[in-house]
Amino acid sequence: MASRKGSEGNNNTPLNLNVLVEKLAIVAKSLGVIALRFSPVHRKTETDKIYFLEDLGFDKNGIANILGTTTPTVNARLWERHSTGKKGKKKGKKKYGKDKK
Repeated sequence: MASRKGSEGNNNTPLNLNVLVEKLAIVAKSLGVIALRFSPVHRKTETDKIYFLEDLGFDKNGIANILGTTTPTVNARLWERHSTGKKGKKKGKKKYGKDKK
């Protein structure tokens, strides 16, 4: 049976997905730090940095790792961000019929 080239790497070293994932995590963290540093808008607060990194697609653990904080802190800030948009909306039954002006 023929082996698939690329699924095993070269003949000397087998492909180790764990090593690849670790290296990609380092690259992703580096890109997050570069994006924060060279962004045209300077983000002063940790909360602003958390929002920025989330908008770039980083997960909570990645954001915490980049900023040197804990995942629960990041989770709390993101919860605040997503819950603030819900304030002020009226809940209740809609009235049917014509609106009076």
